[in-house]
Amino acid sequence: MKLKIVMPQTNETQSLTRTTQRIQRYSELLDNKFVIPGTKIRFGWDAIIGLIPGIGDAISLCISLLIIVDAVKLKTPRTIILRMLINLVFEFLVGIIPIFGDVFDVYWKANIRNLDLLQPHLAAITPKEDPTTVDIAQKNSVKGHFTAVSGLILFAFLLIIALLAYKINTGV
Repeated sequence: MKLKIVMPQTNETQSLTRTTQRIQRYSELLDNKFVIPGTKIRFGWDAIIGLIPGIGDAISLCISLLIIVDAVKLKTPRTIILRMLINLVFEFLVGIIPIFGDVFDVYWKANIRNLDLLQPHLAAITPKEDPTTVDIAQKNSVKGHFTAVSGLILFAFLLIIALLAYKINTGV
């Protein structure tokens, strides 16, 4: 009989676990929470919020950006963050097209795609049985990494505001 000793989790490990669970929960709520009865088609709050004329897609984008903020906290490589932002911006730009954009939101599922992009990084930083064998250090500094991503998020937010102002100004 083997005796298994369970070591208590450190604050860093608990924080990592909470952040990972939050990313998974947000992705599921935004993209896969509901199912159309009699089909295998799933959709989430992202598609529902996107139905609000004018600002629904902007609200969905802002909520989806919370996942990227958490990914930055996990020191995710910049290339993955950039791909995640591209997914969100693409979904936003197509999503603002009336009717077609709403249907597109159900099928594109940018948040689930972003979770899939994050999975290898999450697996690499998740502690195994022996937490002393896990190397979670990244060669990128947190400060520089966060500054670049926050700049991209600010750019996306300003783009949304500009598009909304254009839409209001032109009466489209």
